[in-house]
Amino acid sequence: MIFAIEGKVVSKAPTEVVIDVGGVNYLVNIPVTVYDKIGDPGSTAKLYTYLIVREEEMVLYGFSTVEEREFFKLLISVSGIGPKMAQAIMSGMSVDELKESIMRGDVSTLVSIPGVGKKTAERVIVELKDKIAKIEFAGKKVELISTDQVEVRNEALLALISLGFTRQVAEKAIRLALKENEKREFTVEELVKLALRHVSSVR
Repeated sequence: MIFAIEGKVVSKAPTEVVIDVGGVNYLVNIPVTVYDKIGDPGSTAKLYTYLIVREEEMVLYGFSTVEEREFFKLLISVSGIGPKMAQAIMSGMSVDELKESIMRGDVSTLVSIPGVGKKTAERVIVELKDKIAKIEFAGKKVELISTDQVEVRNEALLALISLGFTRQVAEKAIRLALKENEKREFTVEELVKLALRHVSSVR
């Protein structure tokens, strides 16, 4: 297995990058979330890689951290999710955001990612929730969230949408509100008020 590659960036696009390693040019597929972390052509980049071997081709996927690569491996372990789908899912939001959505059982957030339907989101939650609970991501233990609070967040999301905000803006505002507050339990009213403070910054 190719653990990582490091070399000069030859070219890059939102979903792929070409890296020159000692005269050998590697085409590496990346999530969109990795794109901005890679410098301009001519700069040096390091990617942690995962090689998919098939009968007719070998495809290399690259990530900016080991945690991202391990999450990618978790995603492709889910029935019905291949590397391209996993790449698309990781392009939709960060690993921490995905992890939190899975642990909350938050189907609505996952289906907001282009290409992810309700059944796929439900499979990801069912098959990965227990696995993620046993892993530390970015040095933080996963904290389980009560079913009541999942319902509060869903109701807060619907409330923001009813106020005229798009689902994408509402979801981002709620995530920002939760990140800024250590308190783990909210009423719907409290969460909506906190989220409203962030909507202007994510629109």
